[in-house]
Amino acid sequence: MSEKWETVGKPKQGKGSPKGKSANGTKKNASKPMPKLEDILPAGSMQAMYTDYEPQNAVQKVEKKPETKPAKTENKKVSKKEVVPPKPKVPANISEAVKMNLRVDEIKQLIESVQTKFPDSPILWLRDLASYLNSRLVYEDQAEVGLFDGAPLSALTQNMKKAIYALMQSIPNSVKETYLETCVSNTAHDLAKNLNVNGWMVMTQVLTDCNADLATSILNRVIELRNSYQNRPNIGLAILWSIGQAGKKDPYVGVKVWLEIMLPLITMKHYTRFVVEYITKLLSINNITEKTAFFKPVMDLNNFCTLQDTVFQVSTQINKEFGKQLRDAYPRLKVISLAGCKNHEIFPTLMEKMKHMSVAEQVDDCLDILSQCLVATPAAKVHWHKLYTSHLTQSGLLLQHLNRNWNQFKAAATPDFEETLQAFQDYNISATHKEEVVLCREECGAILSKLSKGRGAWFPWKTLSFFLLVGTAAIINLDVQKNGEFGRSHTGHFLKDIGQYNRVVGAYAQGNQLCLQGYQWSEKNIPVYYSQARKVVGPTLDTVVDNTKAAGAFMQVKGGEAYVKLSEMSGDVYSTMQVKGGEVSVKLREGFTFLQEQYPGVKKNADVYLRSVQELLRELSTRVVAGCQDLAAGKVDWNAVKVGLVKKLEETQGAVVKGIHWARQQIDQLVKQ
Repeated sequence: MSEKWETVGKPKQGKGSPKGKSANGTKKNASKPMPKLEDILPAGSMQAMYTDYEPQNAVQKVEKKPETKPAKTENKKVSKKEVVPPKPKVPANISEAVKMNLRVDEIKQLIESVQTKFPDSPILWLRDLASYLNSRLVYEDQAEVGLFDGAPLSALTQNMKKAIYALMQSIPNSVKETYLETCVSNTAHDLAKNLNVNGWMVMTQVLTDCNADLATSILNRVIELRNSYQNRPNIGLAILWSIGQAGKKDPYVGVKVWLEIMLPLITMKHYTRFVVEYITKLLSINNITEKTAFFKPVMDLNNFCTLQDTVFQVSTQINKEFGKQLRDAYPRLKVISLAGCKNHEIFPTLMEKMKHMSVAEQVDDCLDILSQCLVATPAAKVHWHKLYTSHLTQSGLLLQHLNRNWNQFKAAATPDFEETLQAFQDYNISATHKEEVVLCREECGAILSKLSKGRGAWFPWKTLSFFLLVGTAAIINLDVQKNGEFGRSHTGHFLKDIGQYNRVVGAYAQGNQLCLQGYQWSEKNIPVYYSQARKVVGPTLDTVVDNTKAAGAFMQVKGGEAYVKLSEMSGDVYSTMQVKGGEVSVKLREGFTFLQEQYPGVKKNADVYLRSVQELLRELSTRVVAGCQDLAAGKVDWNAVKVGLVKKLEETQGAVVKGIHWARQQIDQLVKQ
């Protein structure tokens, strides 16, 4: 055979050429069919030729395929049935997961091993520990975790917590800050992948419990993370929960986190409940009430204005239940936000803000805060003095609030405050062309009148004199009862020492005798006088009694008709009286203003008179003190005292006798008539 292959059989036609033509378009004679190779060579030679040409392993593959395939599939099926292990039981809750999967020794060994492998990388220690907890704290009941309930950290045993806290305390704060950001970020990222995040949550709780201030340093990063996942509520709530754990230990950090991270989401229905419940539970867990006093406020004035707008305006746009819950928590939140209103910048800020307020409750709240600020700091009065002419409407409302609640804010009544109000009133009198001045003038005058009344309070001389008399009589009576009789009492000895015992006893006996004579006389003569008077005026008295009864019956009959008429007329009478009363009030105010303008010296003269009275009282007290000192030093002339006392007693006795005689004469004249 030749080395080249030759064409056996009919040649192929060119593409597109017609049948019976060559490629160049010329006709050829049809060739006779050639014999096939299989027809010429014997069957064995043909088979041997193909066997020599094809590779041997290909033949083996073709031969082995039909035999080995069924055997492999059968072995695979059998091996699957034998190798598949039973599924492990998943714990029902986190407590069971801790019991089944966590061991204190394993946690300690893990910490030791990672510290040995990576001695200079504490961040890797924490990551490996969180990954270990993620893999072991898997359970079926994925219920919602409470805000400050302590889960899932509370499910760990005490020894497990000690091991984790010991590791955390050995790490510097810079690494803790980075790792807290890692925990919050990985919580969000792993939840997006449907992975378990209980380990990250445990480490977040440990970090915020060791140092709550770490949360404030990563707020910007958390805000970016919140914005990325806020359309996926389950992840967004997990972010808020993680960063909010810092408020459990420090209310300052908790309020800051709430204002910057959570409050912007309050209008989104998936977050409203969490935002409101967080601030409510934060106040409760830190025992904050309306009487709690903080040294410094938990927020600045801009954030407080945002809070106030949220409470009084935004709360009406959310769920009613949550809106009410937020408004109920506002008084406690306001107390720690202002810290006693000692910051004088509160006054100008709220006065300016009140110009644009339309909610009455918010205006009342601002007025209450401004009043407290006036009481707390004198600098607020300076701000008010500067802002008065440009904020007349707001100043009028503030004066009205102070007047109505004067008992609560009367601590603001200082000389500077009175001078400020006097300056306001001078301006009110001069600026009569402005409508806003009317309310300011009325309320300012009312407060000034209260201040003047409080300054001129009288000393209760009569009351104290009466109590002094009663107390003296009680002491003398007790002295006599203790010693048996008046002569042996201390009072009796004192009177004997000054030589007035006999006179006092004689006066007492004479007074007692006069009382007995008067009683006997009245017992004997009064019935006679009564019968005589009855004879003279008896018929007239009977007629008067009868006429009174008739008049009572008549009034009882006509009373109903009169009541109906009065009820019909009362409406017109009341409206008329209201109009006339307002006119009278205006006239009185004008009269007082006129007097104040025409006689400006009255107030000064009253002050002069008051000072004179005060000087007299001081002089009297000085004399009393000097007399007591002379008495103690033995410089008192007892003979002069004796003569004076005898003289006063005789004058008193004569006055009493004259009074009794005059009373007798009047009664005798009445009987004779």
